[in-house]
Amino acid sequence: MKLIFYALILLTISTFGQNALPSPDRLNGSNVKQSLTKLISHVNPTVVQILNNDEVISTGIIISADGLVLTKFSELKKLHKIKTYDGSILDSIIVGSDSQTDLALLKINSKDLKPLVFTKENPKLERGDFLITALPEGESKIGVLSGLPRDIIKISGVIGVMLGDENNEGVIVNQSVTDGPAHTADIRNGDIIESIDGLPTKSHQDILKALSGKGPGKTVLVNIKRTKEKIQKKLTLGDRHITFGMFNRNLEMSGKVSKRVDGFRNILQHDIPIRHTESTSPIFNIEGKLVGINIAKANRAEYFALNNTEVFNAISRLKKIAIPKNDLSQESNTLSLNELKKIQNKVKSLQVKARSVTVGLSARGASGSGVIVSEDGIIATAAHISLEPETPVKVYLDNGTTYDAIALGLHSDADVALIKISNKNLPKLPFSKLVKSSTIDKGDWCFVLGHPNGFDQERGSVLRIGKVIDVRSYLIWTDCTLLGGDSGGPLFDLNGNVIGINSRIFESNEDNIHGPADILLTYWDELLDGKKISDSKKKAFLGVGTKSNGIGIKITEVVKNSSADRAGVKVGDVILSINREPILNTNELVEFLKDKKIGKEILINLIRSGEELQLNATLGLQP
Repeated sequence: MKLIFYALILLTISTFGQNALPSPDRLNGSNVKQSLTKLISHVNPTVVQILNNDEVISTGIIISADGLVLTKFSELKKLHKIKTYDGSILDSIIVGSDSQTDLALLKINSKDLKPLVFTKENPKLERGDFLITALPEGESKIGVLSGLPRDIIKISGVIGVMLGDENNEGVIVNQSVTDGPAHTADIRNGDIIESIDGLPTKSHQDILKALSGKGPGKTVLVNIKRTKEKIQKKLTLGDRHITFGMFNRNLEMSGKVSKRVDGFRNILQHDIPIRHTESTSPIFNIEGKLVGINIAKANRAEYFALNNTEVFNAISRLKKIAIPKNDLSQESNTLSLNELKKIQNKVKSLQVKARSVTVGLSARGASGSGVIVSEDGIIATAAHISLEPETPVKVYLDNGTTYDAIALGLHSDADVALIKISNKNLPKLPFSKLVKSSTIDKGDWCFVLGHPNGFDQERGSVLRIGKVIDVRSYLIWTDCTLLGGDSGGPLFDLNGNVIGINSRIFESNEDNIHGPADILLTYWDELLDGKKISDSKKKAFLGVGTKSNGIGIKITEVVKNSSADRAGVKVGDVILSINREPILNTNELVEFLKDKKIGKEILINLIRSGEELQLNATLGLQP
């Protein structure tokens, strides 16, 4: 079912096209951020690019008139040049680094530069405040403060295994990750880890304790049992997000992330979609006040920043001198800026209640999110989170209270479902109202909440803001950036109503899919009765995932046992026409199929390995 739904999403997402919200009107479109960009334009000359062999590896900030540049240390290599705002390319040397903040100072031979000056003062920030970052070459991006300030502890190195059952001898290795530290040291699937550096490891927790404080690159001795043989292996611990990135949907969809994403104090988490090469770019609030600098891209939706105090102290350690107070000027407000302030205040006022109704969920080892939609404990979530009707689910409220729940019905096409808290004597719970997507338009502001990477009461639910890009029968498309674990969480309008349920992500930060609340309202009684619903099974189905390649549509996926599969369509084929009607993009394929009946025979013209072929297919039901 997941494969079929994914194929349908692939087919549908590329049909938005010309009817979608224009790029200038999206969250980071020029019409939205224009006034904020003007607000910080005076700092553009202070933001530079760090180059290695003409490749951009990081961003830097000029912090002194005589050529000191602040940048991210872990991204640096041996030789560096700096590209300034005016396009000049200058040689540089490293003159210091600070391990606590992962910052470094570079020195260029230049004078009379315009510096950005930091102070210890931190403007007051609240979750939901708009932020804008100044990027090289006068670019900028906006987002919001997503979570409360917190420490990001330094993560221990990993041995690179998926752990299995525990027994009296130790912990069984379920999988030794290919090319990971354990695999390189010839630790195999089925081996039993008995100790690490002499510490007995009879549980998963024992292994975590044995590795605690040992970072990537540290060498450890691992004693294992293989059948009846006892073996000692020496291995070098690896980095967690590199070793296990292949298993993490968030990292898979994130592109390149920062080399160091942990071990920071008092970080600010936001949703400004910076690249990993844009760390150390300065961040400002909606008043034009400097609040800190970007320090890490952790994944496609989690970005970390250091506040002014942390940056000031790091510079002091690096320069060993006092820093004068910053004197940033503030341009006059514009109407657009006032509108953004109203939106900011609206979101901040709504997110308090929104957090109280957003819950964390876990079912059969997987984590997700949900939203309470009735005072008696009915929770809306994603179908791929609730799995099957009657699946046991654990519910985590914002205040830490936990409840047992049971999955009710689901609608697989829209990826929405209901679950019900099963505890007796349940008090009346806060809830939010479901409303139909007919109440929203393209370009409307919206926000999501969720528990990415699982429930964390200290962090709380994480806020992301964006705009509605398009609305379809089974989809709402926004640029509210989602992560794994956000699935099932609520999409809110600016009236505090739930308009959708977080469902899927694609490669771009702008491609975030939500199941419309309409489906929950339309099928409410059936879902409460535990029914599994799929309207798509009533429609003719070809069974391909596609993308346009200029001359037709290239097949990226063929659903097993579908009409296309039975006709012999293969991944990599390029469909030129069907029934002699040219098919230039996925939207034209959808239009062709929408009125066709089950059992209809079609003639497909395609190219395979340079050869033009004709295939006959009979449209059928979704398998």
